[in-house]
Amino acid sequence: MTGESVGAACFDILVVGGGMVGSALALGLSRQGWNTGLVEGARVQDLLAPGATASHTDDFEPRVSAISLASEQLLERLRAWRHVQAGRHCGYRGMTVWDADGTGRIRFDAAE
Repeated sequence: MTGESVGAACFDILVVGGGMVGSALALGLSRQGWNTGLVEGARVQDLLAPGATASHTDDFEPRVSAISLASEQLLERLRAWRHVQAGRHCGYRGMTVWDADGTGRIRFDAAE
């Protein structure tokens, strides 16, 4: 279904959140035959607009996604990996992520 509002609709599964995970889940479920709805606060036009995800080198987006090989393969099967490749991306060897309070920290290592 497309559009800003749907009115009364009935779905087998309703996914809330159209980020990378929610969108992949909704797409995968719909391809398996489930009548799937996706709820996202942003307008589709805004998500698809040029520069919406800081894909240009002049833009800065402080958020990153560390995508494992298994996740890359899932996105390939969903035919969505090309959209990731169209944006700004690169491989990584290691990454440390911490919260704003400094109380939580996790380290990702590509060798693992």
